[in-house]
Amino acid sequence: MKKKVTKKIPSLRSEKGDWLKHAATVDIGIHTAIALWNGNSKPVFHTITIDNYLDIEDFLYQSWLKFSTFILHHSESFGFGYTFYLEGVEYWSGSTRSNTSAVKGDLFMLAYQLGVYTAILREHRLRVKILPASQWKGQLSKEKFNLRMKRYFDYELPNQHLRDALGMGLSLSQGWCKR
Repeated sequence: MKKKVTKKIPSLRSEKGDWLKHAATVDIGIHTAIALWNGNSKPVFHTITIDNYLDIEDFLYQSWLKFSTFILHHSESFGFGYTFYLEGVEYWSGSTRSNTSAVKGDLFMLAYQLGVYTAILREHRLRVKILPASQWKGQLSKEKFNLRMKRYFDYELPNQHLRDALGMGLSLSQGWCKR
C-alpha cells in the first residue's frame, strides 16, 4: 500500500530570513483573497467578494465596508508589528490583458481599491507593504505559476486569487515564485 505524502505549507520569512509570526498577503480585486500567516502553521484563507456594484463609487464603498468589517472581526489576531502585504497595481504595456484592463478602467478600480485598503490598514495602525507582481512573481506566466502551485501542494486551490495570495507568501519566504 502506497503512503500519500503531503507537503506542508512553509512559513513566511521576512526579508532578513527571520520567521514572521504575523503577516497577511492580499490579492486585491472584486474577489479579494487574504492569507493570514502565523509562524509555522498553515495560512488561514479568507475571501471578500464585491457583488453587484452599480458604479466605481459603489464598488469602493463596498470594498471599504467589507474590508473594514474583516479587519474589525480579526483585529484581536493583529498585534504590534503585523504586516499586510498588498499586491500592487501595474500596467504591462506588452500584455493584451493589461491593455484591455486599462482601457476598460479595471486597472484604475484596482488602484483605487488598493488606496482604500491601505487607508483602512493605516487607520488601524497596521503596517502595509505594497508588492507589485513583478517583485514577487517576476515574469512567471499564470499558467506556469498555477502548474508550480499544483505540483508544490499536490492539490489545486479553488481560485486564482487564493493561489496569488499564497504565492506572494511563498515568494516572500523563499523567493519561491521567482526561481
